[in-house]
Amino acid sequence: MIRRTRPQTRRIALLAAVLVGAAYLASPDLSGADVTSVVGSAYGYRAFNLMLFGAQPDVGPTPIVTLAPDASNSPATATAATGSVVADVATLFSSGSITVNTAGSRGPNGSVTSSAQINNVDPQQGTILQATQIASMCSASETDPTTGARTVSGSTTITGGTLITDNGIGTTPVPTIVTLPTTPNVGQTFTGVVRPGNSATATPDTFTVILNEQTTNPDGTITVNAVHEIFGGPRLTGDLIIGQVVCGVTTAPAPTTTLAPTTTLAPTTTVAPTTTVAPTTTVAPTTTVAPTTTVAPTTTVAPTTTVAPTTTVAPTTTVAPTTTVAPTTTVAPTTTVAPTTTVAPTTTVAPTTTVAPTTTVGPTTTVGPTTTTTGGATTTLGTTTTSTTIRVPPITIPGFVTQLICRILRNLANIPFLRPIITALLNAFGCGT
Repeated sequence: MIRRTRPQTRRIALLAAVLVGAAYLASPDLSGADVTSVVGSAYGYRAFNLMLFGAQPDVGPTPIVTLAPDASNSPATATAATGSVVADVATLFSSGSITVNTAGSRGPNGSVTSSAQINNVDPQQGTILQATQIASMCSASETDPTTGARTVSGSTTITGGTLITDNGIGTTPVPTIVTLPTTPNVGQTFTGVVRPGNSATATPDTFTVILNEQTTNPDGTITVNAVHEIFGGPRLTGDLIIGQVVCGVTTAPAPTTTLAPTTTLAPTTTVAPTTTVAPTTTVAPTTTVAPTTTVAPTTTVAPTTTVAPTTTVAPTTTVAPTTTVAPTTTVAPTTTVAPTTTVAPTTTVAPTTTVAPTTTVGPTTTVGPTTTTTGGATTTLGTTTTSTTIRVPPITIPGFVTQLICRILRNLANIPFLRPIITALLNAFGCGT
């Protein structure tokens, strides 16, 4: 049968503790997802695809702001004192001051907001739409840090808004005017006509006005148009957008809460090889401290094999009854002391660093019958059944490794069947309980 020495057992226990602790630290953990890039923009107005007695130039978008994907220019703001869109002889849009803004951030709580505000729309009341103020806004953010799920939202507010859906007929026309809702529903739509010269016979131009027009784009961003006017002809065709905002975020898994890197601590359980520091428990053999067990020097009495000639030591074969010491199984080899001439191997008892069973060395003081020896030091064996406790100094290892091992051991101390060995390890490493 192969018997492990106590230092070997200590090293195996230490390695097991480090591996279990590393497994504990490397347990799966969802560290979450971060906002990695952002999308944000806003503008006051834009006219495009206009036709009226021929093609008309596009206008805008203006004023406009665009957020950098990394949000490095956040917040971004632009303004204009007035706004105007004219197609040939027709004024399609005019306003007072305009302010647009977009802002955002990346990371675990990344988000984007964009807004547009147009004041005093059509102050001369020469177009189909008038309002004290038209505003739109949107937002985008992460809703589930674990999965990276996102949400976007948008809204439109119209203050003091009216829409002329029919400009009327005759020399004293009575126009049809609709009051616009302050918070229109998404995609709320109105239709109307513009009669050239208020003629009852001429073909009128048609138009459609969409309020709070919202579009979710394939990339997950949202576009909100406060007002979208679509001119259907036959004379005037094209599009006019007032107050557009865009918001969106892109998410991606974060570097698994760095616990995964802490699972790279598991490779740092190559520190476990640093538990080759445990071979520094070869310091345990340097527990030739065992000689400090003045008892061991009494085994150095064995070198006073001058005792051996005093074959009267042979009666010390009464030490054989110390096979009652056999429970201190490591002492059992001392039964080889019986052929006292082989007492010299009892010096091999020292290498067995019976210190390993440390506190159990005490019972070996039943060697008391050796009081017949003449060696001065052996007289301490003759009188008492003292119990000698040998303390192995804590293993010297680097500070950061000690902190890691102490942390692991404290976590494992809550496991009932491991508690005795964990307590011993805590003491050995000077962690405290």
